[in-house]
Formats: sequence, structure tokens, C-alpha cells
Amino acid sequence: MLVTLTCILVPVSLITVWVHDIVLDTDRYGSRVSPLASDPAIEAAAVRRISETADAKVDGAQVTSDIAA
Repeated sequence: MLVTLTCILVPVSLITVWVHDIVLDTDRYGSRVSPLASDPAIEAAAVRRISETADAKVDGAQVTSDIAA
């Protein structure tokens, strides 16, 4: 019984430690991503990608006519 309980709890505890140390470490993530966020080329690519996606999803002429009405 003790061996079975150990076999169940060890993987659960390892996953818990991994999630706590790796996934929830927002300071490390921020330190890795902040240089990318300040790069003008990456900023321009992000703006272009977001603009293209918004243009594809939103009908500008319809929105303009709705606002005018």
C-alpha cells in the first residue's frame, strides 16, 4: 500500500515543483522578454500583424456607416 501511494505521490509532487519553479516564475519570463519588447523591429512586426488581423476581422466600411448613422 505504501509503495502504491509513493508511486502516485512522487510524480504529483514533481509536477507541482516544476509548475512552481518554471511556469509560475514571472520574473524570469519578464527578464527574458523585455529586451524583445523594446526592439523596434519586433514592435513593428507585432503592430503589422495585429493590424492585418484586425482588418481581416472588422469591416471598416460597415463600422464607418454605423458610426455615421
